Amino acid sequence: MRLRGLALLAMLFPLLGRTSTAAPADSGFAPPDGTAGSLYSLDLESLLKLKVSTASKFSEDLSGAPGVVSVVTRDELDRFGGTTLKEVLERVPGLFDSTDSFTDRSIISIRGDQTRSNSGHVLYLINGRPTREVLEGGIATDLLEAFPVAARERIEVIKGPGSVLYGSNAFSGVINLITREANGNRLDLKVLSAGGANASTSGSFSVRRGELGIFGAGDYHSYPQWPVYYRNSYFGNANVTVPSRSDGAYMSLTYGGFRAMSSWTEHRTAYVEGSPGQALWRRGFADAGYELNVKPNWQMNFNPPIPERGSATIPTFHSFRATPTKSSRSGRIRSNSDPAIA
Repeated sequence: MRLRGLALLAMLFPLLGRTSTAAPADSGFAPPDGTAGSLYSLDLESLLKLKVSTASKFSEDLSGAPGVVSVVTRDELDRFGGTTLKEVLERVPGLFDSTDSFTDRSIISIRGDQTRSNSGHVLYLINGRPTREVLEGGIATDLLEAFPVAARERIEVIKGPGSVLYGSNAFSGVINLITREANGNRLDLKVLSAGGANASTSGSFSVRRGELGIFGAGDYHSYPQWPVYYRNSYFGNANVTVPSRSDGAYMSLTYGGFRAMSSWTEHRTAYVEGSPGQALWRRGFADAGYELNVKPNWQMNFNPPIPERGSATIPTFHSFRATPTKSSRSGRIRSNSDPAIA
């Protein structure tokens, strides 16, 4: 009986430790002062009433949303410290990351549905507006590697089909990147460096003048180039240098119910599809709309249709030309590449 009592106490101890609605002041996990949406300051009822908007295209309680929804709050983004969107999404239960064509494509799949190399079964939204690309229908490498971390207020992930609301690509899930708004006048800048070519810079600013608000954010990431000796019986052998550099920017303007936003993301990497080469993925996104609150429970949004070319990903391939060398007696060849992308 005494052993059973100790076992029961051990099981209840973690629950007793969670009865407090705030983290202890002397712990290393105390939420920052003024942090909105801190999970430590919410009880169970408040967590169930967390507002989401992706499942039905209007704001509703998380507990009543018609879908399996995961929310990454701003508080969690700050605590984790991920430098890219891919690093953040890797921590969401049910999401898996992979690559294709060597390091060419960063892919996030939902519930193991990794059946397409172009990531065409997951739709990405920016503030509820779809962003697609026209080459293969779903490539999102530039978003995952370059969309500014400082611009994100929270991320809502719908695990399950969403094509009824959002159309193509929303086969296995929807990922909505909800950005921050201009609240006051502020400027933030963060610079990280580990020596060599390792560098990461992230910054944001906001300006508020009455109903006029301007918010902007940018990211830059650079990693050391990766030399690889590539062997292929048909194309020959080649010395390949794999770059890894990304940069992105986001800006929004709000005035009353009007909102305009745009983003630019770019990622440089390498691919192997028979022969190796370097690739440059780019995407430009822009959207404008007006939100009208007719009644407390009646909200209308007006957004013009976005042409596909407005959110296109444009690849640039720099193939490696293989030429024989005079000193090679075994028939091996080395590559003389086009100038590397700076």
